[in-house]
Amino acid sequence: MGKWVNSLWKKYENELKAQRGAISSMRVGNRIVIKDLENIKVLVDKLGNEMEELVQNAKFAIREEE
Repeated sequence: MGKWVNSLWKKYENELKAQRGAISSMRVGNRIVIKDLENIKVLVDKLGNEMEELVQNAKFAIREEE
């Protein structure tokens, strides 16, 4: 009976190690995705600012023509 319990325990340990490895990989992946999303947000904010500047310049040019 001892060998049977040991084999079950070893199987449990191996599955647990595999799950820990998967979780660790997911954490790394999540960090990368979060950083990428933060970078995208910065770029979108910059684009929004540039678009607002273009609109303001266009409005100024239209007022100058009138």
